[in-house]
Amino acid sequence: MRLIHTADLHLDTCFTGPGLPAEYGLKRRERQREALAAVLRHAWERQADAVLIAGDLFELDHVTGGTVAFLREQFAGIAPVPVLIAPGNKDPYLAESPYAAEEWPENVHIFKESQWTPWVSGESPLTVHGFGFDARTVPEGRFGGLRAPRDGRAHVALGHAGERAHLPKGYLDAAPFSLSEMDSPGLHYLALGHVHRCLTLRESPGFCACYAGPPEPLSFGEPGPCHFLEVEITPPANGGGAAVSVTRRQSSKRVHVSLELDCSAHGSAPDI
Repeated sequence: MRLIHTADLHLDTCFTGPGLPAEYGLKRRERQREALAAVLRHAWERQADAVLIAGDLFELDHVTGGTVAFLREQFAGIAPVPVLIAPGNKDPYLAESPYAAEEWPENVHIFKESQWTPWVSGESPLTVHGFGFDARTVPEGRFGGLRAPRDGRAHVALGHAGERAHLPKGYLDAAPFSLSEMDSPGLHYLALGHVHRCLTLRESPGFCACYAGPPEPLSFGEPGPCHFLEVEITPPANGGGAAVSVTRRQSSKRVHVSLELDCSAHGSAPDI
């Protein structure tokens, strides 16, 4: 089976800052939409078994009705491919959130609670266990501890959380956990959001844990290409183990590059 994993789009981010022209934010927000549309188009073309969105799809404090309409249209456009969303700390499932207040297409499933809840596919031997933020913060110790059964199905965990050993400096402790807390023999893939890097935490023949990173760069402090992940899982059969493979798909034509310049010959900021 084939899954598409993305996260951290932060739709409707303001993109304001000193020296930035007024139209800069508009262009960046449009590029975010283009990135999501491209990911969903790939899922449709590849006839994925599910699209996994691991939180921070939008900025709850800034999200607009136009963005909600865009999301509904995009998700409905790839039906019947399921779109599974695990809200994060920037798009928690609150009463005022579009997740709760709006009507979503039938192929969209939103995990509403900060506890592991299964979604079972009716088309393939796939079970996705989702963990969604139902508040702006989640207490420590809540995220870990999922136990997936060995029942011949492919089991995937989807959530927005900070793995302690891989959390960069300056990041919020959003649902902190250690990878050892997710050590479940029946679990085959851990789809994570929160860290803005495409990062593999662990990879073995029967298990893989990954941050997808955003499909479009968000800040100048995030250099390098952006990706989404295409995950292929062969469920266990005849007493054997599952096989898991992950392919990075570059999702943005824009790449932020960090350059170091020697400015010692210039005496003032205007000269620099």
